[in-house]
Parts: sequence; structure tokens; C-alpha cells
Amino acid sequence: MSCCGHQRAAPRVAAIAAPAPAAAPTPPPPPLEELPDGTAVLVEYRGVSRARLHRGISGRSYTFTHARRTRSVAADDAAELLRDGDFRPGRP
Repeated sequence: MSCCGHQRAAPRVAAIAAPAPAAAPTPPPPPLEELPDGTAVLVEYRGVSRARLHRGISGRSYTFTHARRTRSVAADDAAELLRDGDFRPGRP
């Protein structure tokens, strides 16, 4: 018996991979006012435009504007920000 091409004519079924389960989002860090060790530091922004910063040390994001120039910042983040000339220690 000769081959009639039955195998070639057989429908091809593509394997569809199931999507990977979505990783649960990490919860945001607690507000600085809730830090138990009191490591929040006031920092004042002196730049001319709005600044939105994400600091990897604490994982927090900070937004400074003309209306909100002084913010509480995690101490590790404050040390990094104060190296920039646009920031200085804030006053309450």
C-alpha cells in the first residue's frame, strides 16, 4: 500500500499555552507619618518646574510642586535628594 498523504492532510492542532497567572501587586509603602521608627525628614524643593521622583531605596514616589514644596521624605531618600542642588532640608 502506498502513502496517500493522509498524515499531511490531518488537521494541525496548535498548542495554546495558558497565560501565566498575574503576580499579585505589591502593596504601596505606608505613609511616612506611619513609619514606626520616625525616619521621616522634611525636604524642600527649590526647582522651577514640577518634580515627580521615585526613589529605589524606600520604593516611595514623591511629587513636589510650587504649591507643595516641602514634603516628608524617608531618611534614606532624603540623603539622596539633598545631594541635588534643587533640594534643601525643610523647615516645619
